[in-house]
Amino acid sequence: MPIVITEEYVKFLMDQIAYLTKLVETLTAQNEALEQTVSSLNTTIEQLNATIKELEEKKNKNSRNSSKPPSSDGYKKPPAPKGLREKSDKKSGGQKGHEGTNLAQAKPDHVIPCMLHGWTREGSFPKDIKATVQYGENLQSLVVSLNTVGAVSICRTREILANVFNVPLSEGTITSMVTRCAGNLEETISRIGRLVTACDVDNADETGFRVVGSLHWAHVLCNGKYTIIKLSGRCRWPGMQEIGLLPQFHGILVHDCWSSYWKCPGVEHAICCAHLLRELTGIEENNPGFTWPKAFKELLLEMKKVRDKAVANGKEGLSYYYHHKFSTRYDRIIETAYQETTEPAATPGRKKRGRKKRGKALALVDRLKTLKGEVCLFTKNFLVPFDNNQAERDLRMIKAKTKVAGCFRTEKGAQDYLDIMSYVNTAKKLGSNAYEAIKNAVIGTPDYIFAGGAE
Repeated sequence: MPIVITEEYVKFLMDQIAYLTKLVETLTAQNEALEQTVSSLNTTIEQLNATIKELEEKKNKNSRNSSKPPSSDGYKKPPAPKGLREKSDKKSGGQKGHEGTNLAQAKPDHVIPCMLHGWTREGSFPKDIKATVQYGENLQSLVVSLNTVGAVSICRTREILANVFNVPLSEGTITSMVTRCAGNLEETISRIGRLVTACDVDNADETGFRVVGSLHWAHVLCNGKYTIIKLSGRCRWPGMQEIGLLPQFHGILVHDCWSSYWKCPGVEHAICCAHLLRELTGIEENNPGFTWPKAFKELLLEMKKVRDKAVANGKEGLSYYYHHKFSTRYDRIIETAYQETTEPAATPGRKKRGRKKRGKALALVDRLKTLKGEVCLFTKNFLVPFDNNQAERDLRMIKAKTKVAGCFRTEKGAQDYLDIMSYVNTAKKLGSNAYEAIKNAVIGTPDYIFAGGAE
């Protein structure tokens, strides 16, 4: 039986085709929209994961795996870092043949016999006694020592002296004693500044603290013999120019790779490897899948071990074998680091000026590749230390002082404190103890610390 296709049926089919075509177009558009949504959500998830990772890294930072100071660790202390020194066969404590130190072994410098012969003698006041009641040099030295080296506040210094010695000094008197001591050091501090800037190798560092309620910066330039610390109300290179130390230095500067140090003219740079070890530890802890941080840490420590052994044997440099071995291994680890480390995902819909964010791990890899010579300089020049710990030690007392005594009330008081500590640190490095150095500063003979031919 023949099929009869009427016009109405054809129209019906055409309407169905049109409907289905429109439905397909609608579903296609919805599918494309859903794909865009999924893509956007995937990007957002990547960004959120990157943000979570960044926050976790920030949360996990402590003094062992970053440049944060130990005071920021709080009550929950991080695990003690593994020491760089290898275990010795010797027992702890004093070794056989070591001379002990105790009161029985203390010997006087001078013995003056005092014999009574029976006749009358007339005495006279010392030349430095100029008033009926006067505080002696010993008491002034003790006051300055407590307030500076001891990091004791003026109020507590006053309380200690009143309770122990029954000497009721006023807070103004204590402040005047510290100010006079710092004033006696003006020429000595200038001399230390000239000496430290004339050295071949120096360490540099900085730390912030409160003065008159605002953030100020203490900049240190030091080495194994001299320490000079200056105050500036400005950070970075403007502050360094303001105090005038680094612009005068033209040797090798060991630092923590802070960007401002690279602006110093006529300076050769060396990177603190202790900072690198802490950064590598942080990246290793936050990225368990990375193998290169551990490999690079092992390389740095092996380089230090070989270098220290060469120094102990009186050598002036490493052999070609070691230089070639360490250089090849260095480059190989950098290649592995680039293979393992990826760039962080970009934030959708946000356009920022400047360089694209590389992430902490990749930024460190870039830095290690670019600054290979500065990182390895301690193996080529034995005058260059492995780390910048000398500068950190010379600044550490500022944190102790502000933690105990609070902020400084005047910029003059803060600089007086830094001058005294610069002088005391230099004196200790040159063989004098802190109290002896301060006493000589009080009586006006601070340059005695150079008597041993320190220059």
